[in-house]
Amino acid sequence: MRLTLHLVAGEDYPAYHQLARQTRMRKWRKDYAHLDEERVKGELREFLEEPRSNNDIREFVLGRYRGIPTDHEWYAVMFARSLLPVVHLPPAGFWRERRRPLFAFDPRRLGSPP
Repeated sequence: MRLTLHLVAGEDYPAYHQLARQTRMRKWRKDYAHLDEERVKGELREFLEEPRSNNDIREFVLGRYRGIPTDHEWYAVMFARSLLPVVHLPPAGFWRERRRPLFAFDPRRLGSPP
């Protein structure tokens, strides 16, 4: 499943993220078993308290965690987005918008998957 979610009610996003990330997290835990998941989540959460671009996220991840594939530009971004709920901040996100979109950590509780 792609990570792109074009429209969802804000109050439904935490549940959507938790459901959609389950398969990605199984793979994340297998591929990055050498990393402390809770430590990495804490570092990413702190980093994403300030709005960041995809390039910012990519540079942070690749500069900090070993073993992240570099053969595709989105692997490092997916690494972070699988761990944390990251939301796209307005006003970017429209096809005609020239500004690079910014993203931030969504602090709402995800809950337990069924």
